[in-house]
Formats: sequence, C-alpha cells, structure tokens
Amino acid sequence: MRGASRFPPWLTLGAAEGGVTLWTSPCHAARLRHVARLPKNCARARSTGAKADSFTSSTGSSSRAATARSLYDLPHLYDKVFGWRDYEAESDFIARVVEGGNEGGSAGPRSVLDLGCGTGRHCLALAEKGYSVTGLDSSASMLDYARRVIEESTRAGAGPLDVDFVRQDLTDFSLGRTFSAVTLLLGTLSHVHSNEDVVRCFTCARDHLDKGGALVLELAHPSQLFSLPLELGTEAWDVKADSEADGEEEEDIVVQYGSEDDAFDPVTQILTRTVTVKHPKKRKRLPGRRKARVLEDLPLEEEVEQRFFTCQEIRLLAELSGLKVARMYGDMAETCVLGTEEDEEFRMVAVLKRTDD
Repeated sequence: MRGASRFPPWLTLGAAEGGVTLWTSPCHAARLRHVARLPKNCARARSTGAKADSFTSSTGSSSRAATARSLYDLPHLYDKVFGWRDYEAESDFIARVVEGGNEGGSAGPRSVLDLGCGTGRHCLALAEKGYSVTGLDSSASMLDYARRVIEESTRAGAGPLDVDFVRQDLTDFSLGRTFSAVTLLLGTLSHVHSNEDVVRCFTCARDHLDKGGALVLELAHPSQLFSLPLELGTEAWDVKADSEADGEEEEDIVVQYGSEDDAFDPVTQILTRTVTVKHPKKRKRLPGRRKARVLEDLPLEEEVEQRFFTCQEIRLLAELSGLKVARMYGDMAETCVLGTEEDEEFRMVAVLKRTDD
C-alpha cells in the first residue's frame, strides 16, 4: 500500500541473520529489524508527547528504583533514536521552499521558526546554511540539549550560528516577529489531538509568517490511517553506537516502534503506540574483553498517543486558520508529489501559505 512504511524508500531489505530480519540504509549507520518485547521487569510509562508517569524497574537484589520518563524527557536518547534522519537533506528541501516561495516577501536575511524543535538538529542544519533560526519547544530539557548541540558545533569550527531557542507551547505562542518559514516536522502535530488546538497552532504559525512565507508540515502518510485497523505492525531498527572521545564505546541500541497490543481509536483517529528502547540481548565484546558501556535509562518502554490526519483534514484546518495548501509531497523532495509516486512516497509533507498571499 502506498506510503504504508514509516521509513523512506532508500531503506532496503537486507539479509537474514540468525533468524532476524535486518534492514540496511546506504546513508546512515542504522539497521532495522524485528525484535522481541521488552523484558517483564520494566513496566510501561504512558506519554502524550509531554511527560510520562513513573515506573519502577527491578532486576533483582542489585536493582535500583528508576523514574519512568518519556523518551521526550531524555534528549540524549531521543537524539540517538532518530539519528537515522537526514537532517541536512531535509533542510536543503526547506531552504528550497523558502527561497522559491518568497516572491514579494521580505528582502532581508531568511529566517526560520522551527516548532517542536526538540534536540535542535534541523535548527543546526538550517543555521549552517546561513539562516537565522529560532527553535521553539515546551521541554526545558530538550532546549538545554539543543543549546549544547549548537555550542558544540560552533566549537567544532562551524563558526558563529544565528540560533535562538524559546520555551513556549506550539498551540499558543507569541514571539513579536515574523519569519520567512515556519516548520513543523517529525510528525510533531500528531501530538496535538483536538481540532481546536490544531487551529490554534496553525493560527499562531500564520501570524508569525512573512508575507510570501511558508509553513512546512510533515506528518505520516495518509494511507497509514486507513491501513491502521488491519496493519498494526511493528517497525524496529538498531542504532550503532559511536566511540567516545576517551576511547570508551557505548553498547548499541535497539528501537521498536509498535506492538501487537497497540490500540487504534477510529473515532478520534488516535493510535496508542508502544515505543521500546533497549540494548540488544547479545552484548558487544571489545578488545581486552571489556563490555561496552550501557545507558542507565534503558530499558525504556512507553505508550505514545498519536493522531493521524487525512489530506482533506489538513486542507480544512488550514483554511480555518487563515492558511491554504500550496503543495503536498510524499517526501521532502519536490519531484515526489503526493498521490503520484506510489513507490517513493512514505510521508505527507504539506507546504501551507497565508491566504492573503
């Protein structure tokens, strides 16, 4: 089915290894595979994209009590889990949208407001292209991490970058200025469940757009909504660890997105998705038979509630907010027009403009 996969078409099927299906990416050091459920000693946390409840992880006499925190509260882990994204290529696409659609707009330096900026990776990639970037998020820990990302990049030789971060709610924000573009990426809008809040978000975005500016919105491909009741499958991938500066190496991470027990509500169009992050059962052995370092936050399991949208809903919600859909793509590529490239589509990327443009 068109767009049924969460992952882009460059993730291709690899060889079977030990009875486990592996997937490989030519662009990233990540492998995808089907993995087992989280061990029973780790109870679930529940998240709606904000904060989770708590759990206790017990592994016997040497166990420690832990507070269940959402993946969204652990920016260092979130950054690893979604490190397979090609932020540079996606920022190239955003830049082309900004440059190509600003006729009649501001002649000054191009600027971008990134809503739900998270760990700041898109902010960094856009700033490195010369944009003035503001990242907005409601999570203080995400913003602290994003600031460190920018600082480390600057120290590494990227030069001074024009990036600012603000902590506000993406459904109710006011920055006192406008931007060449506003971005809402990585399916962030799926955490906004009511039509009223979506309209508030879109209206705020519209009020912060220059004349001729664009709102770039990325969501799950609409075909996933209609396949969900029948195809609540599991997607999983490995994150290969990088060696630390001191020579110590971290253990790899296994990410599982979805469970056979996940529930979809066809009335609200909200999928309760189980997200599991853990180390593999078979640990790496380094030279000298040292074990790789493990992350204390793992294993982690939580339930994330995500709303799925149709194209028609996005068009109507945009109109209610003073916006209009200018273009829709099936990927962050102008050649992949939504509904025309069956084998290439895997996301819904909408470019929205002000209705007075």
